[in-house]
Amino acid sequence: MNGWPRAARLPETRLTPTPTIAFAKSRDDLVGVSEMMRRYLDWDLAEFERLSGIRLDVGTYLANTFDRIEDHLPPDGRLAMARDQDGALLGMALLKPLGPASCEIKRMFVDPAARGGGLGRQLLAALLAEARAIGYREAFLDSAPYMAAAHRLYRAFGFEPAETYPGGENDDPALARHLVFMRLAL
Repeated sequence: MNGWPRAARLPETRLTPTPTIAFAKSRDDLVGVSEMMRRYLDWDLAEFERLSGIRLDVGTYLANTFDRIEDHLPPDGRLAMARDQDGALLGMALLKPLGPASCEIKRMFVDPAARGGGLGRQLLAALLAEARAIGYREAFLDSAPYMAAAHRLYRAFGFEPAETYPGGENDDPALARHLVFMRLAL
């Protein structure tokens, strides 16, 4: 014995590889996105109906997004995807232009099994960095009141309450009164 206290045995830990965040360049890069978006919208629109009594059609929202998916692709939009080492989609976030100086963040979602490790924070940070690189000066988003964890994340990035905004997906007054609108100066 060398006089040093015996080292305590540390619990064995498993290192999970960090997910990769990449941006879609074309429709060819969207593997798994429609399935994840459907899961997100199934949950979100069911919750929204419970909150508001307004039934919205998942198929319509999916069609509207994918019919205009180019709005979320370069040069003016972005679709961020977080994938694990096997290529499985863990999360996504979309950015689309509202005008030459402003953009909207949509469909930010992290698979429930992948939550709690900061993946939402990484997706949002990557998307906002891209928005700044494109030259946008402000970012808007809307969210439902039951998404409290998302609201905390947005506020941590500096988002502040806002009114509805022109060109937003949910600026219909019947829907807007059930949503939280936020803005970030970039």
